[in-house]
Amino acid sequence: ARERELSKLREDVEETQAVAESLVKVKEAAEHKLAKAREDAETERGDLQRRLNAVETELQLALSKYDVDVKKLHKLVSTGREKCGKAETERKAADAKVKALEGTVEP
Repeated sequence: ARERELSKLREDVEETQAVAESLVKVKEAAEHKLAKAREDAETERGDLQRRLNAVETELQLALSKYDVDVKKLHKLVSTGREKCGKAETERKAADAKVKALEGTVEP
């Protein structure tokens, strides 16, 4: 009976040892997967950061171009207003001359 108990205990120990070795392998595999996932996530984060930087640069360039275009438009508007003002002054002067001439012409 004692021999059977020892045999049973040996089997239990071997079984426990096999389960423990299996758990160690599962743990090592999980750690490897976790390390790989972290590495992949870090790589993806780096890629996303580079893409974000590129988009930010592109937006800054577009905004700079927009600012330049707006300044050009403001200059054109200003120049157009100046020309209109000058033309209005010339028209008024011409109207005054016409009025003056009309006063000198006898019917």
